[in-house]
Amino acid sequence: MPTTTTNYGLQKPTDSDTADIAVINGNMDTIDTKIKEAMDKADQAFQQANSGKTDIASVVGSPVTSGDTFPQIKTKLQTIKDTMAANLTAKGVTALASETMTALAGKISSIIRGSGNAQHGDVLSGKTFSNDSGPGQIGIMANKVGSGTVITPSGSDQTIPQGYYGGAAGDGKVAAVIVPTANVLTGTTIAGQTGTMPNRGAPTITPGTTDQGIPAGYYSGGIIKGDTDLIESNIRQGRDIFGVVGSLIPLNGEKKWASGTATSGGGIAFMSNTNTSINTARITVTGLSFSPSLVVILGSDLTDAIRVTVARTSYIYYLGASNYAHIFTTDGSGNYYVRLEGTATMTNGFVLPVTGAVGLSFTWFAYE
Repeated sequence: MPTTTTNYGLQKPTDSDTADIAVINGNMDTIDTKIKEAMDKADQAFQQANSGKTDIASVVGSPVTSGDTFPQIKTKLQTIKDTMAANLTAKGVTALASETMTALAGKISSIIRGSGNAQHGDVLSGKTFSNDSGPGQIGIMANKVGSGTVITPSGSDQTIPQGYYGGAAGDGKVAAVIVPTANVLTGTTIAGQTGTMPNRGAPTITPGTTDQGIPAGYYSGGIIKGDTDLIESNIRQGRDIFGVVGSLIPLNGEKKWASGTATSGGGIAFMSNTNTSINTARITVTGLSFSPSLVVILGSDLTDAIRVTVARTSYIYYLGASNYAHIFTTDGSGNYYVRLEGTATMTNGFVLPVTGAVGLSFTWFAYE
C-alpha cells in the first residue's frame, strides 16, 4: 500500500505498485498548488520587505534610504547609535553604542540644558557657565584680585578699569587725599573734607603807629589806605615814614619848615591901609603838618622881574615889578601893608597873593 509525504501528503508508490496516472497527476497538482502558494507568499514577503525599508528610511531619514539593503540599513543604524552615545557622553550622560536605540533616546531627557542671561563679560575669565545659548560657556571678566590697582584722584573723572575686585586693599584702592582744610576756603569740600579757611572779603586797612596783624584767611582784594599828606615836605628831615624820607628842617630847635613849588591860581581880594580893594593872583598850599608864621614866595614873569611876597601871620609884604606895586611893610614911612579878605588863611598851609598872571610858577618857603 503506498505511503504519503510528510508535508504535502503526496502519494509515494511502492516498488510493487503499478504506476497510476491519476496518482501521478494528483501529486503534480498538489506540488503545483503548493509551489504557487509559496511563490505568492515569497512575493508578498518581498513586497513587504521593500515597503518596510521605505518606511524605515522615511522614519530614520538620512543616511538611510529605501534602496539600501537590510545589512546596509543595519550598518547605518549602528552608526547613528554610535553618534548618539558619543553625544550623550559629551553632555555628561553615560551611554554606550551597544544599548538599544530606545534606551539611548530615553537618556536624552537626562541632559542638563543651559539657561540664563549671563554673558561672557559677566563671568570671571577661565570660569565656565551656561546660559540660553547652552552650557560650556567661558567667562572673560578680568580678575583684579591681588592686582594692586591704584586710582589717584584728579580734577577730572577717571574710568575704573573693568574687572572683579575682591574688596581687599591688595586688589585695588583709591589713593587717599590729604586735604589741609586750613588751606581750603570755608564752604568748599574736597574729597569729603570741608575747608576751614575764613573768607575775609576785600577789607580796607588803615596804617597806624603800630603794626597791625592781618587775620589768617582768604582775601579777594582790598586796599591799604594812602594819604596825600604823606610827602617829604611834611616829614621831619631824616625820618622815614612808609618809605618816604622827610625833608622838613625845624627852626629854633623843634620849629618846622617846608618848601616847594606851586602855580599861581585865580585872583584873591585884599585891602590896603588906604582901603583900596585889589584883586591879584594867588598861591595855595595845603596839607602842611604845621601852621606857618612866616611864608616867603619867590617868582618871575616873562621879563624875569623879581616877584616876592612875604607873609607874617596877619601881615603881607608884597614886592612886584616896577609897573605893579611897591614893597608893602608894616611901618608908616610912606609904605603900607595890606590885609587879606575872604579865603586867605595861614592854618596848615596858606593862600597868599602874588603879582603876575594866573599860571606862573613860584617857589615857596614856610616856617612854623
